[in-house]
Formats: sequence, structure tokens, C-alpha cells
Amino acid sequence: MTPESSVFGERTSGLWLLWVFVASGVLLFPVRVYDREIFLCVNGLHSPWTDPLWLGLTTAGDGFLLAIVLGASVVVNPRVAALGLTLLVASSVVVHVIKAMADTPRPAAVLEGVHVLGPLLRGGSFPSGHSASAVSAAVAIAHFCPSRPGKALAITAGALIAISRVCVGAHFPSDVLAGMGIAAGLGFLALSWDGWKRFVPKIPTRGSLGFRAAVAMELAACVIGLSFYSAFLAEWGMVSAGISLGCLVFVCAGLGNVNALSGGNRRKKGLSPGHRNLSE
Repeated sequence: MTPESSVFGERTSGLWLLWVFVASGVLLFPVRVYDREIFLCVNGLHSPWTDPLWLGLTTAGDGFLLAIVLGASVVVNPRVAALGLTLLVASSVVVHVIKAMADTPRPAAVLEGVHVLGPLLRGGSFPSGHSASAVSAAVAIAHFCPSRPGKALAITAGALIAISRVCVGAHFPSDVLAGMGIAAGLGFLALSWDGWKRFVPKIPTRGSLGFRAAVAMELAACVIGLSFYSAFLAEWGMVSAGISLGCLVFVCAGLGNVNALSGGNRRKKGLSPGHRNLSE
């Protein structure tokens, strides 16, 4: 049994995501009725000890940083990057279209005493882009992760990032719920079609032009994240730099493993190191 067909396989993944999508839609309206009360209750549970945790999580939920994390998986399983980045882009488009149509105020614009961590935002509250991005990344990582603890960690991280948006004062609970539902719905649609795997290999292919291009873009993104993005755009530069550096190290180490694996395969086939195998 392959990891992709195990506990979090295609059918199971789809059913769970469909359940999350439906549950989000059902809960959205009652939660929206008590949005302000729930928000004030959760946002009021802050302390000097928990503030760095929530700010760090909300920084990790930034779309650019999640793209770097997903892109790093290209050296392990390119399908994680393909699925994750596709969901990330698709959810971002849907979220921003709804934001433009709804244009709802942020908590700090309508409530007094909001505990804000990070930038002070006043418009474009519904739905939460961070929540949609976090769930999109969690779906891709959990779906292909071969271990149950790894799946649980990815899902938990995605949920905590979504919750952090309320804790930092950036979104109402209904915004977060809607963002999670959007990502779950798109994830369900993506996993309903298995044909996309024909175009994306499960194992990295060192000699392919696509793999080299993907690695080059990932390394460039890591450098940008480590420098300019962390210095000027990230909500918490230290966390952004740490994520970017970690992914940079991960990709470099992964490239070493890919090269070693390719070299081993060449020796088994009796090919010289300089001989290019057309099957790559």
C-alpha cells in the first residue's frame, strides 16, 4: 500500500475535505451572528507569553512563505509542491475576488480595545486569506505525508495559523471559517481528479528541465525571503528569515540526495557519470 492510498488517500482525503467544506458553510451563519462576541473572547485571551506564538504562526501563514515551504518539497516529492502551489494560487484568487465584492471592515475598524499584533488593518476582512493559504498547504502536505504524526502535525499547524488570525486581531471568526472552507472545497475538487499526477512525477528527476527550473525558482524565492521580504514585508522578520533559511538548507540537502540517488542508479545501469539517460 502506497502512502498516497493509505489513511489519507484520495477517497479519504476527499471525504474529509468535503466534510470540512460543508461544516464551514453550515457554521458560517450562526458564527457570523455572534462574530463580535466570539472575537472579543478569543482576542482577549492574550498575554506576553502567547503573543509571540500567535504572531509567529500568523507570519508563517503568509502566502509567500507558504509558497517557499511548499516549493521546497520539489526535491522530495514534486507532487506536494504541484498540489500545494495550485491550491495556494486558486484559493488566493477566490479570496481576493470575494474580498473585493464584500469589502467588510476589520475588527479594529469597528471594535474598541482590539489587541492587535502586526500591521493595523481596517478593510478586506472577509474571508481570511491566511486561513485559506494555511489550509491549502496543510492539505497538500498531509495528503502526501507517509506518516500519521506528520499528517496530524500539518493539519494542526494549518488550524493554529487560522486561529492566530483572530488572536492577532486581524480577522473575525467567520472570516477564518470562510477561508478554511474555501481551501477545503478547492482541495476536494483537486483531489477528485487523479489525472494530474500523470504530468507530475512522484520522484524528483534530476535531468529534467522542469525540475531544474523549479529548483532555481525555489532557491531564488528562499534568497528573497531571507533578505528583502524578511526585512521589509514580513509581519515578523525573524520568523520569515528562519523559514526561508530552513527551506534553503532543506533544498540544498535534498539536492545532494537526488544527485546521490541518480548517481547510484547510473552505476546500477552501468552508465558513466557523464552519460545522460534519456529516461530522465
